[in-house]
Amino acid sequence: MPNVFCVDDHALILEGLKNLLEQVEHFNWIGECNHPDKLEQILSNDRNIHIVLVDVFYNRENKLVRIGSMVQKFNQVKWIILSAYESPALVQQAFLYGVAGYLRKGYHHAGVEPGTQIGMVRQTEHYLPG
Repeated sequence: MPNVFCVDDHALILEGLKNLLEQVEHFNWIGECNHPDKLEQILSNDRNIHIVLVDVFYNRENKLVRIGSMVQKFNQVKWIILSAYESPALVQQAFLYGVAGYLRKGYHHAGVEPGTQIGMVRQTEHYLPG
C-alpha cells in the first residue's frame, strides 16, 4: 500500500484529502505539512514516502522551481501537483520538471474519484485529467 504525504497551505484542503484517502483502501496517509520548504527535510529523513501531493502556490508565490528540484533529488517518489491553477504553461512546466500528475482542486473529472486519479498516477508516467 503506497504511503501518501501532502503539502498545502490550506488546513481545510489537508483535512479533506486526509479524510478522502483514509477511506480509500489502497492508500496510507502518513503525514502533511503546510509548505514545500519543510518537505525536503521530511523526505531526507523518511524514505517510506511513495506519493507526494503538493500545491504550487504559497502566499501567491509560485514554488514550482523549488518543487522541480525536489522531484529530481527524490525521484523515487511520485509527485502530483494539486492546484487551483491550470494554465497550459504551468502544467507543461510541471511535467518537464518530472511531476507525474497534475490535479486541479475542485475539479471532478467524469465521475472519476480523486483517490482513483491518484492511483492512476502510480500506474502511468503522467496523468492529467480532462
